[in-house]
Amino acid sequence: MYSLLKDKKGNIWIGTYGGGVNIFDRKSERFRVIRSAEHSGAGISSNIIRNLYQDSNDNIWITTPDGLNKYIAKDQRFVVYSKKDGFFNNVFKDITEDIKGNIWVTTESGISTFDPKHISVRNFDEADGVSVNTVMLNNGQNIFLTGNRGIIKFDPLAIYSNKTIPAVYFTDFQLFNKSVFPSANGPLKENLNVLKELTLNYEQSVFSLNLLA
Repeated sequence: MYSLLKDKKGNIWIGTYGGGVNIFDRKSERFRVIRSAEHSGAGISSNIIRNLYQDSNDNIWITTPDGLNKYIAKDQRFVVYSKKDGFFNNVFKDITEDIKGNIWVTTESGISTFDPKHISVRNFDEADGVSVNTVMLNNGQNIFLTGNRGIIKFDPLAIYSNKTIPAVYFTDFQLFNKSVFPSANGPLKENLNVLKELTLNYEQSVFSLNLLA
């Protein structure tokens, strides 16, 4: 048994390693088994279950090493999300939900936030300060990540996307690894950032530009 979940109806969901999901119905006191149906494409994407989570809309989310599964209770069907939807890869581990209803999942490459309404994904990895192979906890507003670099705490509502394209500024022009400054007799007649055209002769064939964006 890998994971355990008691849903809002009191049913018990048991995630297994290789046996899919076993659901104990509280009313009938019977088990129902959901497994991957490779040939028909129905059911869950893998029989290896990493984690189970019920969101605020009563959907059951199932993480596996071969896709993120969403069980829509009212339709009794599964929707599978994977790398083709924008995630890092198909290996999903821990899962939680923020107060806006966005789903957060950890993968082998970092952490991703998923907007179920607009089917949009945003990924964060080590370049963003997120260590790989994290365990995720949620205290209602803040999300905690634990990994090999310690504990990270963040507020999902405080993360914004900067859609402004930064301006590009040239900071240095070099000939043969030596900086060249604007002069009347040199090849650089004015500041790089206002210069419209630069002409070099055949003896000035080794040059480089540094820029800031």
